[in-house]
Amino acid sequence: MTNAIDAPDAATAGLVLLQGFLQYFCLGVVCSQAVKFWNRSAEDTIYLRSFVAVLIIGGCLQTGLASYKVWVVGIMDRHWWTRHLYNTDFFVNGIVCSVCEAFLIHRCWKVSGRNVWVLVALPPLGMVALIANIYLMVKVTASIGHEPLYMDPLRTSDWAFPCWVYVSLILDIAITVTMSALIWRSKTGYSHVDKTLRNIISILWESAALPCLFMVVAAGLFFGARHSAEARHLDIFFILSTSKFYTLGLLRTLNSRKKFREHFQKKATGRQSLGSWLSHDETVVDPDENHTVGSTPKPKDDSRSPAGTAVCQRASSLSASSPDLDMRERGVTVRKVGFVLVN
Repeated sequence: MTNAIDAPDAATAGLVLLQGFLQYFCLGVVCSQAVKFWNRSAEDTIYLRSFVAVLIIGGCLQTGLASYKVWVVGIMDRHWWTRHLYNTDFFVNGIVCSVCEAFLIHRCWKVSGRNVWVLVALPPLGMVALIANIYLMVKVTASIGHEPLYMDPLRTSDWAFPCWVYVSLILDIAITVTMSALIWRSKTGYSHVDKTLRNIISILWESAALPCLFMVVAAGLFFGARHSAEARHLDIFFILSTSKFYTLGLLRTLNSRKKFREHFQKKATGRQSLGSWLSHDETVVDPDENHTVGSTPKPKDDSRSPAGTAVCQRASSLSASSPDLDMRERGVTVRKVGFVLVN
């Protein structure tokens, strides 16, 4: 029988059990979103499907670790820091977050028209967060079985966890603000299109809200509960939930593409429908067509057009009142909406 000095206290055991319940609940929601994605992924690229598969594997691995942690603390009545997998739960959480951040940086770069400043500003922040995560894992590995009771793995380094959480917060906010601004610049003045843009931006902020909120709470507990063994375990509980909320937000964003496509297709009545534009990554509006509202576009000779632009220049095949022609007159670059609508 385990003696009292080796047994986890009630605060530790209770939070570990609660963490296990939350991991299983989130994994169930993630799997339901993943099934919805796979049912609609016939036209998606292998890159996008591989990304979703990595997220699912990471989520299952993290939930498996949480299950083992519940077994060690709740059934075996031992402290988690005495086990060799003690260094893995935060590390796996950080890796899944880094994968999500890398995907978002790539999408932000595409939405910006492959702007070099996006690559200069955002990837270094992601690398700093990844390095801090790896360093903390190494420090935690060195402390396995040698630390006092109520050991908090986030405190094995004075700088690694604060660096990771604050850099991740800055990166998430920067990505969300940048993409929101770029997408909103694509507004057309048409109510149904602008409403869809607002819905896309809302989903972006909703996807970033929960991970950022949990990071802020974890950081506050990390700095504000140094002298309370019971409250000190709350920072681990909140921080280990961030990767699941990242995954949920991204899957929800990807699954919303079909709804937005259908919305555009219902509104577009021309032969070259806006919905078909949104289905191809490389179909964009001719940049030379910078007409003002109400102006008459000049006819173009397809024989002298650059390759790849003929599909955008066939104004003769469109009705004079076609919504697509009106949008072309406004110089709309539909590709910017492609963050959630194309592969």
